[in-house]
Amino acid sequence: MRPYRQTVRYSTECDGSRCAGLELYSPCNLKRSLVLLLCVLPLSACEPGDSRDRLDEIVIEVTGDEFNWYFRYPGPDGLLGTGDDRHSVQHLYLPDNSEVDLKLKSNDYVYTFALPELGMKEIAVPGLDFELQFTTRGEQTMQLMGDQLCGFEHESLIGNVYVRNQDGGFYDW
Repeated sequence: MRPYRQTVRYSTECDGSRCAGLELYSPCNLKRSLVLLLCVLPLSACEPGDSRDRLDEIVIEVTGDEFNWYFRYPGPDGLLGTGDDRHSVQHLYLPDNSEVDLKLKSNDYVYTFALPELGMKEIAVPGLDFELQFTTRGEQTMQLMGDQLCGFEHESLIGNVYVRNQDGGFYDW
């Protein structure tokens, strides 16, 4: 007597509701499973407030122009220079508990950029790039001191640095 042997045939074609042939391992079901996993995993793996939503590091472009500070932040894609970038003038907004890299530049004059509470000061010069790097710790408000090296005081170069809690949504300003 011959042992029972089942011939398994399957089709790569789907009839809309089921696949022909072996149900569990058919290419059609594997495709469906993969699509389901790719759709469900990102939703369940990144719940609001999850640590993956937090910014561990951020690069911000700081530009002195016409006696003002202009700040450009990366948008949701995390990249500078794309269409979703955020902007502010005179006031700098930072996420708490993050490594911050400020890229300083100027479009017209030589400026100084200072964060007295952190003991940091740097210049912004047309055609040259400078940077300040530091780490934020908790929510706080600091003073931003700026000056244009012409001998006159420009109040528009003085502002605040707001370090905001990321759990409430850093970009809610």
